Amino acid sequence: MAGERGRSLENLQKPPKRRRAGEASNYRGNGRMPSSSQHRNHLIAALPLEGCALLRPHLERVDFESRQILEKPDRRIRHAYFIERGLVSINAIGARRLEVAVVGCEGMIGVAAVLGSDRSPLEALVRVEGDGFRIDVDELKSAMEKSRALRQILLNYAHGFMLQTAHTALCYGTSKVEERVARWLLLADDRLDNNEIPLTHQALSEILGVRRASVTVALQQLEQRRLIFLGRSKIFVSDRNGLERSANGAYEAQVQKGGALSLDRSRTITSNGGHLRRQRVLHKRVSLS
Repeated sequence: MAGERGRSLENLQKPPKRRRAGEASNYRGNGRMPSSSQHRNHLIAALPLEGCALLRPHLERVDFESRQILEKPDRRIRHAYFIERGLVSINAIGARRLEVAVVGCEGMIGVAAVLGSDRSPLEALVRVEGDGFRIDVDELKSAMEKSRALRQILLNYAHGFMLQTAHTALCYGTSKVEERVARWLLLADDRLDNNEIPLTHQALSEILGVRRASVTVALQQLEQRRLIFLGRSKIFVSDRNGLERSANGAYEAQVQKGGALSLDRSRTITSNGGHLRRQRVLHKRVSLS
C-alpha cells in the first residue's frame, strides 16, 4: 500500500483537446479514465486503488478559463474540483476582493463540502487557465463515507488549506509589500508547470489588496536583483532561493507547517534563446495516520 501511495507522477497523461470553459468531458464507463498515478492532481494521485475506484466513475474533466468563478460565496456547493493545471484564488469578498489562499495541482476546490458544509463564504476564482476534474459533492461525500483513506487524505488537505489561510493573514498583517509579492510568486511557481506566471500587475495588486503602483515597484526591485524577469502580462521566476530570502520567512514558515501534501521545490533553471526553462519533479508526502 505504501508503494501505491508513493507512486511517481511521471508519464502524465497528455491533455485533451481544449473545450469551452465549464464544458465537461465525462469518463464514466468508457474505460479510459487515467489511473491515479497518471494524475497531476496530488490528491487523486495519492489515493490507494480503493479510493480511486470510488471516485473514477464520477469524475468529469473540465477546462478553466481565467476569471471563471468555480464557487460563489454563500451559494450551495454542487461540485468539487480537483485542479490538474492552472491556479485558483480563494477570495474573501467585502468592500473588495482579497485572496486568502491559492490552489493548484496540489489541491481542490470544495473544502467546505469535505468538512460537511453545503456552502462557503469564500469565492473560488480562476487566475490562471487550466483544466481538472469535477465531481458532484453528494458523490464525493458518499465516497468519503466508504473509504477511510480517501476521507483522511481530504481532511489532511483541508487542514493544510486552513493553515495556508492563517499564514496569509499573518503575512498581510506583518510583511512588507515586496515580501508579500515574493511569497505569492513562490506559491504560484510551486503550482505551475514552468517558471512562467501569466499574470498582470493589476491582477497581482487585486490578489494582495495593495495599490498597483506598489506592486509594480516591488516587481521592479525583484527584477533589478535578477530574481525575476518581467514580460508582457507575464512574470518569469529565475532565482527561487533569492525570492525565498526576499519573502523574509513568510514563505518558509508556510512550507514547514503547511500540511500533509507538499511539493518538491528542487528544480533546474536554464536559459534558452532568452526564455527560461525549468525541470521540476512533483513529489507528494502523504500522511494517512
